[in-house]
Amino acid sequence: MTRRSVHQVRVPPRFCDAQGMVHAIRYPEFIEDAFLAWLDDNHLPYSDLQARQLDLVIGHLEIRYRSPARLGEEIKVTTNASRWTKSTLRVEFDIGRDDAVLAEGSVTYITVRDGKSTPLPEELRTDE
Repeated sequence: MTRRSVHQVRVPPRFCDAQGMVHAIRYPEFIEDAFLAWLDDNHLPYSDLQARQLDLVIGHLEIRYRSPARLGEEIKVTTNASRWTKSTLRVEFDIGRDDAVLAEGSVTYITVRDGKSTPLPEELRTDE
């Protein structure tokens, strides 16, 4: 399993307010896109989870804002799986530009099948 991956994105106009800064509500979208890229990096694309009738739903999301991202900037989201339990996976996200940390996020995903918690796929268990 790849514990860490980096997803880069240019800030689009639709994510920004009138001052050209990314609106706080958009950061979960950066996180979701980076998580989907992380799944791909771990050879478990979301479509494979769906084929297994599995979903990873958000049980907890926390974002700490440090500095705004701005229209047109190239930002990177570093994704790192930090721990897992029988049915959950905690993933940390650093959103940054150059050497500056813009935001930090943490998401706990719960593995679900037919609306009920189910064991985390073996491919997503970290070797801490």
